[in-house]
Amino acid sequence: MKTLLLVAHDAGGALLLAHWARSIIERCDAQHNIQFKFALSGPAVAIFTELFADLFNRIFDGSQNAPDSEPLAAQALQKEVLQKDALWQDADPSKWQRLDAVITGTGWQTQFEQRHIAVAKRMGITCAAYLDHWANYRQRFAADHDCSNSVGECTPLQLPNEIWVGDTFARRCAQQAFINERPRIRLIKNRYLVDLKKQVGDFKHQNRCENQLRDSKKTNITSLICLEPIRQPDVDYQALYQPMVSFLAQQHLASACRLAGEGNVILRLHPSMAPCGLEQLQAALTQQAIPFHISHRPLANDLAMADTVFGYQSSVLVYAMALGLPVYSFFPAHKMEPILPHSDIHYLSRVS
Repeated sequence: MKTLLLVAHDAGGALLLAHWARSIIERCDAQHNIQFKFALSGPAVAIFTELFADLFNRIFDGSQNAPDSEPLAAQALQKEVLQKDALWQDADPSKWQRLDAVITGTGWQTQFEQRHIAVAKRMGITCAAYLDHWANYRQRFAADHDCSNSVGECTPLQLPNEIWVGDTFARRCAQQAFINERPRIRLIKNRYLVDLKKQVGDFKHQNRCENQLRDSKKTNITSLICLEPIRQPDVDYQALYQPMVSFLAQQHLASACRLAGEGNVILRLHPSMAPCGLEQLQAALTQQAIPFHISHRPLANDLAMADTVFGYQSSVLVYAMALGLPVYSFFPAHKMEPILPHSDIHYLSRVS
């Protein structure tokens, strides 16, 4: 039996790892037994808890029970059997030596995964990191997540033995980003996207059935805005959102849906719940008489309702594109080049 430790903090990496592990568990048989252990922190705790809720009733957030400098462990899962585990400690190599591999996310501006990569490499354990985005690759493995020195280099890099990517765009970006280091780069099917497409299809079917029962048809255009914290000092959210609000107003979305009641703009907060200029956006939409509401539903439900999707540089933009939805970014592309490599993203600063 192989034992794998999954490590995640940010939502993006947690979603990819959790759905990948879930697909293995569902396909597992007596000849391919795999035991998963988990080291989780931040938004990853809720994501794994929800996805594996039918397999175990709660997950342990080690980040609340151990020093920040130590690698942490959560409950162990072997098929449907729940096994509690103690905290992973640097000083106890025997626990690490029982692992066959460590697979991490690549959190942005957190060193949670990097600490586990460092220990795994020191213990001689094969380590892989699953990239969940398409930008800032070197920064994700830099000790301080910064490339602002005089030569624009990130040092030192804490690279795993393997880097996993979910599509060919990410593979090209990784090959270019690590052209000197040349780590092994593997294309691993994005199971989260597979599951998301199915969930969106199910919600669309459910919505059509409900509309038929009410003998009503969807006549309004629904826009989904996915918010995220902008990790830049002194960011002016009002100025950042203004092109998007003006675009929505010009499309006459408000007048088309004033009678809809629920509102035609869906606001979706970031999983981290970090400040993202929500109050400024609400004020701007209200000033333009654009109806809106804040969603607490699953992302798949919101995507099933949406006709267009807006975001900054979120991975949701790419997933929405895969679903065939028009995608707009309020990233200030007039000041710098788009950092996402996808040509089908419309940048509002360039839309006349």
